[in-house]
Order: sequence, then structure tokens, then C-alpha cells
Amino acid sequence: MALDGFSSQDQAKITNAVRLLEDPDKGEMLRSKTAKLATSEPMYIMRAAPTIRLIYRTTPNGIEILDVVHKATLHTFLNNNV
Repeated sequence: MALDGFSSQDQAKITNAVRLLEDPDKGEMLRSKTAKLATSEPMYIMRAAPTIRLIYRTTPNGIEILDVVHKATLHTFLNNNV
């Protein structure tokens, strides 16, 4: 989902979450907001806001954001076994 699909307040929260991912000094805070996905790749999901999740992976070059989704959308896919 493109960032312009989110309110300006949510965009700010997403931007802050990405900054957190990029800050090696915030490891403890990051661990409390992140879970590894059950994949063979180093893919994770992060709570950027109460209703927004970032899906990302780690690469040798850093962090790659794969998607930004509303929590409700994510639950819809999970509940439909997609």
C-alpha cells in the first residue's frame, strides 16, 4: 500500500517506525514491536501503530520494507487462509 493511502498522522507513525528500524541503538524497543515471520527468509512484521503493520526483511545492505498494511487487512488475509 502506498503511503498516500494513510492519513498524515499515520504517515508520521510509519516514518518513525522506519527510523526505528534504521537505528541500531533501539534494539530493545525494536524487539518489543517486531516478530519474525515463519519463512526461511529473514522476514519480520512490526507494529508501527496500533492499526498499522510494516512487513520487512533484512538484507546485507540493510532493511527492505516489503509492505505497509492495516492490521484489519492482514487479519482478513490470515482468516481466509490466503
